[in-house]
Amino acid sequence: MFKEYRHDPIKDALVTPSGNTEIFSKTISDFGYHDCPVHIVLREPY
Repeated sequence: MFKEYRHDPIKDALVTPSGNTEIFSKTISDFGYHDCPVHIVLREPY
């Protein structure tokens, strides 16, 4: 998975605002939702 990105992260950037993996989202943060974390969170299934 992500072989091309791992080989050349500049040429094969990811489809994210930074082109890299992201653990924080400014976009989600700007929504201001109290129940929507802005970073990666593992949650129990409903």
